[in-house]
Amino acid sequence: MDESPLHTRNVLEPEGPGEPAVSIAVRRFLLSHGVREHNHASEIARIIDVDRSQSYRRLKGDVAWSHTDLRAIAQH
Repeated sequence: MDESPLHTRNVLEPEGPGEPAVSIAVRRFLLSHGVREHNHASEIARIIDVDRSQSYRRLKGDVAWSHTDLRAIAQH
């Protein structure tokens, strides 16, 4: 069966060379709690009460994760 490139990326590996290790850990945590990959930014935004664009910037490494952000995600 031929798979499209959209379905072959391992979600536990960095999306790009600049994706921070903490973002990879957050993605793994969300996956382990049943959050699908395409919902990560939305779920993070809901948990830490920011816009989806802000959570996406955190995942990409454009904005730093705060201890408060990470604690809220871990305790959710």
